[in-house]
Amino acid sequence: MPHLLKSKNLEILVDLPNEGYQGARFDWCGKITAIRYQGLALTTFERLDAKEHSHFGKVMYNEFGIDSPLGFKEAALGDWFHKIGIGLLRKEKESYGFADNFEIKPCEFNTLKTQTAIMVRCLAPSYNDFGYLLSKEIRLVEHGFEIAYQLQNSGKMPIITDEYCHNFLAVDSHPLDEQYSLEFPVPLNVAGFDEAVNPGQTVWFNAKTLRLTSSLKNEIFFSNITQSKETLAEWQLYHKKHRVGIQELGSFTTNKINIWGCPHTISPELFFKIALAPGETIAWSRRYSFWRG
Repeated sequence: MPHLLKSKNLEILVDLPNEGYQGARFDWCGKITAIRYQGLALTTFERLDAKEHSHFGKVMYNEFGIDSPLGFKEAALGDWFHKIGIGLLRKEKESYGFADNFEIKPCEFNTLKTQTAIMVRCLAPSYNDFGYLLSKEIRLVEHGFEIAYQLQNSGKMPIITDEYCHNFLAVDSHPLDEQYSLEFPVPLNVAGFDEAVNPGQTVWFNAKTLRLTSSLKNEIFFSNITQSKETLAEWQLYHKKHRVGIQELGSFTTNKINIWGCPHTISPELFFKIALAPGETIAWSRRYSFWRG
C-alpha cells in the first residue's frame, strides 16, 4: 500500500519498491507518485495518453546511469548488468537505450516507514565484481521535503555513474504556457547548449529564466545548459495565475543540467556525478520547497 507523508500544507504519496512502476529505467526505492501543496496538485505523469502508467515516469522519479548503467560495457550479450535501485538487467544488444525493455532480476529491498519519513534500502548482489548498497530517505522538512541518498560501493570495481531526478511538474494540471517561468542560478546562452530542440521557438531564455511565448505544442529538450561549468544545483518554477513556486536545491554542485518538456509538463534535471572506489560511500540530497505569493 502506498505510504502517505502529510504535514499542514503538504501531502506526498510514495509507492513501495514492489508497487506501481516496475520498469527498467527509474529507481524503485521510494517512488513519489503524487504531491499536493495546500490542496493543489503540482506534478503529473510522463504520458497522459498511456493506458498503463506502471511503465512510465511519474512526479519525481529518479534514475541512475541514463547513458550507461553500471557494468553494461563489461557484460557480454546475454549476461547481466546492474541498474542501480532496480536490480540486474539482461543485456540483449551492444548499445544501451534507457527506454528499452529488459528482463529484470530485482534487488532485495527493505523499507522503514514513519509518519514523517520513509527509508528504503536496496542491497544489490555482487555480479561481475560490481556491487552496491543504496539507501534513500524521503522526509518532511520545513516548507517541503528532502530526498537523501547514500550509496556504498560493496564490489571490487569502481562505480562511475550519475543520478538525476526526472521532475514531472505541472501546477493544477495547467498545460505549459506563458503562466510558467523556470529560473536557474546562472545566466543561460542557448548558443552554448549541447542540444536545443525548440519547435516554433516557443521557448525563450531571458538571462537566467526560461519563458514561453504561447502554449507548448511539441516536445522540447535542452541539454547541458550550463556548458559543463560547475554551478549550484538549483531551479525554481513559478506559476503566475496560481502564485505558487517550487524549488529544488541539491547539496552538491553540478556540471550538467537538462530541461525536457511537452505540452502537459516540464522537467528540469540536475545531474549528480558519482565516482566511488571499492569500499567508498557517498551521500547527497535534494530539497524541495514550496511557497505562495
